[in-house]
Amino acid sequence: MIIQQALFGYSNGHHLLASSIDLSGAMLKVLEPLSDLSGTDYNVGFLEYLTGYFFDQQDYFALSKTWHATEMDRPGCAWTHTLLISLSDLDKFPEVSDYDKLFCRPSNIGEYASYREPKVIEPEIHFKNNTEINNSNKKIRKILETVFESPRPVLIGANSASEYDNIFLKIWGSLGKSVLNGESFCTGALSNRLVYKKPLDFQVVPISKIKNILRSAQCGVMLNDKESEESEWLNVIISNFIDHDDNKLIDYIEKIPSKEHNRFFIKSCAKISVVLQNCSTANPSLIINAFSPELTFIEKKNIFNQTILEMLNGSNGVFNIHFSEINILKYITTMSKTELDMVEQETVIQILENLFTKVVSLPMELFTFLINNEINPLGDKMIHSLALFAYKTDLENVTGSDMRGSHILVILKPELSCNRKIWCSSRKIQLSVINSLKSSTCIKSVEFSKKLTNTIFETSTENISEELYETFGSKIVKFFLDWTETNYSTNRIKHWIGLCQYDIECFIDFLPHNKNETIDKSVILLIDPYSNLIMNISSDFHIDFFRKYVVNCTDNKYRMNYAQFILPVILKSKKMYPLDIAFFAFDSVYLSLSKGCFDNDEWRKLSQLLPEIGWNNNWDKCKRLKNAAKKLGYRFEFK
Repeated sequence: MIIQQALFGYSNGHHLLASSIDLSGAMLKVLEPLSDLSGTDYNVGFLEYLTGYFFDQQDYFALSKTWHATEMDRPGCAWTHTLLISLSDLDKFPEVSDYDKLFCRPSNIGEYASYREPKVIEPEIHFKNNTEINNSNKKIRKILETVFESPRPVLIGANSASEYDNIFLKIWGSLGKSVLNGESFCTGALSNRLVYKKPLDFQVVPISKIKNILRSAQCGVMLNDKESEESEWLNVIISNFIDHDDNKLIDYIEKIPSKEHNRFFIKSCAKISVVLQNCSTANPSLIINAFSPELTFIEKKNIFNQTILEMLNGSNGVFNIHFSEINILKYITTMSKTELDMVEQETVIQILENLFTKVVSLPMELFTFLINNEINPLGDKMIHSLALFAYKTDLENVTGSDMRGSHILVILKPELSCNRKIWCSSRKIQLSVINSLKSSTCIKSVEFSKKLTNTIFETSTENISEELYETFGSKIVKFFLDWTETNYSTNRIKHWIGLCQYDIECFIDFLPHNKNETIDKSVILLIDPYSNLIMNISSDFHIDFFRKYVVNCTDNKYRMNYAQFILPVILKSKKMYPLDIAFFAFDSVYLSLSKGCFDNDEWRKLSQLLPEIGWNNNWDKCKRLKNAAKKLGYRFEFK
């Protein structure tokens, strides 16, 4: 790696002595003050120290080492060797086993030629086996904790700069520019050091001076020696970035889209990695709780979605863990609107794809949860998505336990209602499905409606004719009659024949084409012989009906019912009926009248069709009936 460098020291004042590049006035304005001694006091433990800081609007990080120039005649002089590391190289900056190789103190005044050429640094073995660093682990932990949590500036009391030189080199070399962007440090601050008029973020100061410097800074915190409670998230950061014992966090972070992984980003991800490895069940709320408040919404969104994918990936993921898709979806579908904005559509699709590689039918636990809880707009969409995966058996399962679930499934996927088992269920369940269909556009489809009603006709034993008519309208009669042409089950037809009352005209129009005895026999039950519609039935039908179903019938009640039905038809007809059918009708009613057992309500309707015979004989019902027969031209003797 090629690094630019500069040397500062005394030559008629403290200023730049040599550099490998031309330095702008803005950079020199920062470099020269910070390359001078950090204070006027002479302190044995701080005769040499390190300083590191970023420039505003400059593509460099300055890493300097300063020495007291005791060889100079003038007291208070210093040498400072500054490495100007390009920000693009900072993340690759090698963790060297001997930091002294980075810096070179001038051996002779005036011999500065080596500083006018860029410095070439080869990567070397890092600090892992360095005893001094390992022994400083508590200090590293303390500094790291302040890096990620404490306000700035942080003052650190020490007996010498060397206590922290390697620590700061290791931390800055390990965490890189993204985490430490803008962060600055000095391991030998004899007074409050400033960059761009602000105190350096981390200043190692003599223990005896720490309170005075803290007062002059007028802000910040003093790092104490007390051991803080061990934080799992900090352990993860140390393991990944400092000790290199693990790389799960780094691998996880690298999967998350981000322009830069700052300290708040790293800390949030570390906390989430702890959550992922410690939770036995998925709870995405713990992800959100782990976010540092300083994160932008986009950062939170990117972290959240990648983390959800990690929760699904199992052995293919960074953490080799897997959480329940259903539990994740339960949480996401009940998020607040603000939280929901973080969820990307691709993430939800991935969750559903994962879920439906494991189940072959509707996940009832999730579906039931969604329809019985207050959900967000994503939850509503989820219900629609789940319905698309539902099978007929799923509707059967839902209707058995949850009427609202049945209603939703039928609306979203009406074809589920064609499941025969639904129509073998209780009346309550059947009515629930029918009511759901009323609000569905699917019943406008003749093909669907016929398929469904055929299933109902063949299966249901419940009396739901009225509800079917309310749902399908008069079309239900046509559907039923069409169905009878291919279904010859007498019991099934008898069960549904009552539907025809909702469209008698359709029923009458069907009669000439009917080949089913049960349909024929239902005429006297369904049609009012006193209505004008009865005249739409041809006399041939009535004649055939009489000779097929009445002449040889031994059921007297049925014969009487037919007589009461056909007599008004004959009376209203403009043509003569054969004597056998006419005689049967008149004679049967005459006999009933003569015995006084003819129904009064029926008589009131029948009498409207009979001729009057004078006020003194009008009470004679039998005589009126005889006169009616005679008037129509029928000549036969009544029994």
